[in-house]
Amino acid sequence: MADLEIASFADDREWDRFVVDSPQGSVFATSAFLRALGEDRERLCVRENGLPVLAAPVLLRDGVPLPLPCSYTQYLGPMFSAAVELQPSHRRIPFKLRVLDFLLAHMAGRWSRISFSLHPAFDDARAFQWFHYHAPELGRFVIDLAYSGRLALNPAGDLDGLLNQIRTVRRQEFRKTEALGYTVEESRDCVTLDRLHELTFTRQGIERGESEVRLLRSITSAALDEGFGHCLIARAPTGEAASAVLFLYDHDTAYYLVGANDPAYRKMGTGTWLLIQAIEMARRNGRRYVDFVGINSPNRGDFKTSFGALPAACFNVRWSRP
Repeated sequence: MADLEIASFADDREWDRFVVDSPQGSVFATSAFLRALGEDRERLCVRENGLPVLAAPVLLRDGVPLPLPCSYTQYLGPMFSAAVELQPSHRRIPFKLRVLDFLLAHMAGRWSRISFSLHPAFDDARAFQWFHYHAPELGRFVIDLAYSGRLALNPAGDLDGLLNQIRTVRRQEFRKTEALGYTVEESRDCVTLDRLHELTFTRQGIERGESEVRLLRSITSAALDEGFGHCLIARAPTGEAASAVLFLYDHDTAYYLVGANDPAYRKMGTGTWLLIQAIEMARRNGRRYVDFVGINSPNRGDFKTSFGALPAACFNVRWSRP
């Protein structure tokens, strides 16, 4: 494979251009989001004749890759260049397998474990299945199937069109809250989002871990400061904050990262009302999709698909050296 070589992206702008152009790229792979995670990282690149054809972010702690997926983070995995994806299938398919195997061999030579959270657009996981196929004593990948929910937005649509495609009970909740005079505001108030998130966990009998709290605060601050996210707050007629959502954005997709509610207003339907407002805002801002960032538990999955999201399969893959 003399035509292939491993390199690294040193320049944020070059890396972000690759992420934007790749079908497997997302906001989670951008330089700004990766910085917000507060971990060491490498941005590996496979080049063919000097041109980047495959890229992969690797999060490191004490020089060891972190296991993925991690909290509040989705789709950290290999991304192929737009040029590769435009090749005819008879060349594209074997080329992608060969290039990915080249990357995995390099990583296995450096580290004792590899893990990725693959984007739904990564539709061929055979390179992971076949890694060490003829030498299983060197360790094989474990491949877990996961799902996210993705909602296609109609750029020519409106709020009524969105309401017509969601479950009846969601429309009823939306109209109930609307009639009660709640208002929505775009906010930079990270403290309110964090407080409502704490109240949501407390109601469920779950204690938030300190590391996850710090991570969510870091991501929220970075998203608002660097312009890749919005925080929306639903306020009662009295002015109290009832619900909050944090959406992240890339060039074509809005990601529903966090939803939080004050239990005192839970029966008012404010969570549903605010989520619909955020989805409609994403449509008005030119996004083509909303990604609900995971539908892998019964209650959460049913709630998210009730807004019209369709299941999108994705894979989490991991390898450890025996």
